[in-house]
Order: sequence, then C-alpha cells, then structure tokens
Amino acid sequence: MVVILKFVSTLILFLSFLSIATGARRIRRLNCNSDDGCPNNYCTPPHFGKCVSKQCVCMKLAWYTKP
Repeated sequence: MVVILKFVSTLILFLSFLSIATGARRIRRLNCNSDDGCPNNYCTPPHFGKCVSKQCVCMKLAWYTKP
C-alpha cells in the first residue's frame, strides 16, 4: 500500500513539473478569420501567430533555403 502511495505521489509530482515546463505556450486559443486576426504578442519568439481552422495557433519561425 505504501509503495502504491509513493508511486502515485511521485507520478503527480512529475506530471505537475512536466506541465509547468511545457506551459510556455499559451493554451487558450483566439478566434480569427485570417492571419491578421492573430495579435503580434500572442506567441513568444521565435513563434508567430497563424490562423488555422479559425483559431490562432503558435507556429515556429523557420528559415528555409533551397539547395
């Protein structure tokens, strides 16, 4: 019984640390009709807001070069 209690408490602690570490991105979604509907300060750099399925989503800015 004690082993199960330790396991559950360790699992809860680990999951809470994991949720804090991945909480840098915003969970809430804004409604939009185009990319202009997403505010500039919605995402943290190097991400930018993009309208996908009428919701603002943070996308990573990437530079691509052709070979």
